[in-house]
Amino acid sequence: MVIRYIIAIIFFLLASIASSQSENSKLIEHLINEKGIQHIQLSNNENPIFRFLDGEDVIESQEIIPVKDGITVLLSGNSKVYQYNRTTNFLERIDQTRYHGHNFGATNLQYNDTLFSFGGYGFWQMNGGVRYYNKNTSEWDIIKTSKIVTFANGINAISFFSEVQAKLYVLYHHYNSEYLRSKANTSPLELAIFNFKTKNWEENVLLINKEIASDISDLSSIQKIKDGLILNSKKKSLSILLNFSKNLVYTLKPSTTTELIQFKNKHQNNLNYTIGNTLYIFDRTLDSLFTFKFEPTVFEKTNIPIYSSVPQKINLNNKYLIGLLILLIITVNIIVVIKLKNKTRKNIQSIEIDKRDIKYFINSLDEIEKIVVKHILENAKESQNTTTNQLNKLMGTDKKEFKVQNNIRSEMILNINKKFKLFSTTNDELIERERAEVDKRFMEYNLNKLYIKKLNLKMF
Repeated sequence: MVIRYIIAIIFFLLASIASSQSENSKLIEHLINEKGIQHIQLSNNENPIFRFLDGEDVIESQEIIPVKDGITVLLSGNSKVYQYNRTTNFLERIDQTRYHGHNFGATNLQYNDTLFSFGGYGFWQMNGGVRYYNKNTSEWDIIKTSKIVTFANGINAISFFSEVQAKLYVLYHHYNSEYLRSKANTSPLELAIFNFKTKNWEENVLLINKEIASDISDLSSIQKIKDGLILNSKKKSLSILLNFSKNLVYTLKPSTTTELIQFKNKHQNNLNYTIGNTLYIFDRTLDSLFTFKFEPTVFEKTNIPIYSSVPQKINLNNKYLIGLLILLIITVNIIVVIKLKNKTRKNIQSIEIDKRDIKYFINSLDEIEKIVVKHILENAKESQNTTTNQLNKLMGTDKKEFKVQNNIRSEMILNINKKFKLFSTTNDELIERERAEVDKRFMEYNLNKLYIKKLNLKMF
């Protein structure tokens, strides 16, 4: 009798999973049959499209990559590789790697039937690895390059892949490891270009034009299309298109930016992607596909270059010049340190954010995210930080393993900050973390001081 009862429960659970998976069958078949899809994004990571046959919990966001023979799915923060099985309608793991937790914010893409993964953040530091998935060994292998570009999307970089040019463009700042006690980052915004034909980073040092932005926090990504990367510039109060193939900046009509934000906000539970210069949104609630086309007339040419090369005048083989360069760097650093010590502290100026933007942001949060933001806000109003234990209890993960808690918590904070950046048109983090005063091994969370007064508990 007990065995019959257990078998009935197993069949019930499998039927429930299969039913949930069938709800997405139309969207899955669409992704498989559609050609030329790029820049796929899933708006709600708590409601994934694909399910696992073994019943594994989906705690990481799913990154969907259409391939020649179907669909490959990667999970945020680890190296697991899954293939969608059209016969069983489930994801099946095809890799044998054991690594995880090291590449949050990595750029993952496919080029010539090969999966590539660039950079990422994990274990309190950034990595600059260029990796590819080896189908023969079912593991990830490293590509040795002439230089290292350490970056993670959403932390110190924004990336754009041009399939036509076979190049990956990365706008980034140099990032100091969290193991080092360092001052604020003052390095210029650079552009790194990875050439898939040579399997290497291009050697030229490229600096982003200061007329666009002097800091990565000034830029927030709106949309990626075939012609380039559409960004918001807080300092310029406008949206721009970076056309990397032409090395030119274009401005976007303000009305088009507003229409785009409203279009995305109208379809909350969606999967979106681009084909050419057209944005496609599959509304999972309505089970329907909607389009937003970027006509050439909405862009205006500015003749401003995106980047310029830094002249390489010094012969690095000359030992005397290298010695003088090191001496010069030491001298400059000493002067900078002295000036910083004598410089008075500036008052932080609050950034003006429209109340409507805050409303859109709060409405975009799911129930758990709202509870988390509200709790952190309550503590911030009392000048207190929020501990990891408090967050774990709020999210119902306090009884899970440490690594699982860490992954869920990190993904939750990352999603909240992404939504805040979208609706506030800034690149500021709403939720920040810092070392606990009592025990530096642990992290605590607080709201960005620029926005504590902009939020109130009645909004929730």
